[in-house]
Amino acid sequence: MLDYFDYLKPTIGSFALYTYEHRIPKIVADVIANNQISAEIETRLVELKNALTIRVSSQLPTSGNPYWHPFLEEYDGEELQSVPFLLGEIYWYKLLYEVVSQEVSDPFQQIKESDLKGNMDFVSDCLSRDWSLNDLIYLCVEGNSADLSQMNGSAHGKSLSYILDHSNLLVDELNRVSKVEVLCDNAGIELFTDLMLVANLLDSGLVEKVVLHLKAQPIFVSDATRKDFNFLMKQLTNTMLGRSFENWIEQGKVELQTSTFWHAPTFFREVPSEVLQPNPETILISKGDANYRRFFEDRAFPPSSTFDVPLAYRAVYAFRTLKSELQTGLDPERTAELNTAFGKSWMTDGTHAVIQKLS
Repeated sequence: MLDYFDYLKPTIGSFALYTYEHRIPKIVADVIANNQISAEIETRLVELKNALTIRVSSQLPTSGNPYWHPFLEEYDGEELQSVPFLLGEIYWYKLLYEVVSQEVSDPFQQIKESDLKGNMDFVSDCLSRDWSLNDLIYLCVEGNSADLSQMNGSAHGKSLSYILDHSNLLVDELNRVSKVEVLCDNAGIELFTDLMLVANLLDSGLVEKVVLHLKAQPIFVSDATRKDFNFLMKQLTNTMLGRSFENWIEQGKVELQTSTFWHAPTFFREVPSEVLQPNPETILISKGDANYRRFFEDRAFPPSSTFDVPLAYRAVYAFRTLKSELQTGLDPERTAELNTAFGKSWMTDGTHAVIQKLS
């Protein structure tokens, strides 16, 4: 069904074109400003600003990651402007990491850590409150607003308008499973809100185990890596939340998993069994835009479209503030109302959100 629709690409007026022409140059500038790099590396980074004319090369170093091979074979020699947007973005970020890798392991580490340190009052406030499960679900979605790749940077705390809210369905289904898996998105504040939700699920006995899927290395700016998790835990030293997670990890109640699948230009139809192990006793919570785009392959379909998510979990839920021109399952009348009120901006400016059951 998805194959009937074209991929999103950087056409005139699209968010993809805006990303390549405006967001990517800003990201390059931020990397240069926040890292100690040589003049040679800076020159090579500046060359990456003209992203649209970059051509895919099958000679790209992939560090033995097999999930890169199909993309490189199919798109070798093509300019990024003709490559599906999500896949092209991932390729561009891979180029960035290859340029800086000799001098910097994560060019966004300082940005992410500074953002978290600057928001510790928010963390302290959250830790001082009593939260219901429903409130923590909304907090977890609010955390997804904290995306450092956006032009306005981290922006948790903004007022969100929910265009789909299946939170009551989620709460009901959480009573019927023993395990939850979370596809994490952003580091810092979002990862902290993820941990707040996980703590409630385990403290209450609602579930017995939670798996957090993190990146072994980043792709997009704010991607939550194992290193980011460890840095967050360091900030939570001497807090009940921090001590609880240390114990849960030791007891096997919380498991951190990484896979090179998440570092490659891939869609969920390609996910192998060693990356995700769906079963009817588990709920999968997918955080953020990149994971949502992987599910629906960054295709140009109407927001009212519906598609099956072929993963055999008890249920799959998306927690997402909208930052790309992609949405499913929305009533046509609601879509028309949003278009009339906001034009196309409601899909990309991070002011609208979903808690959406995908399967």
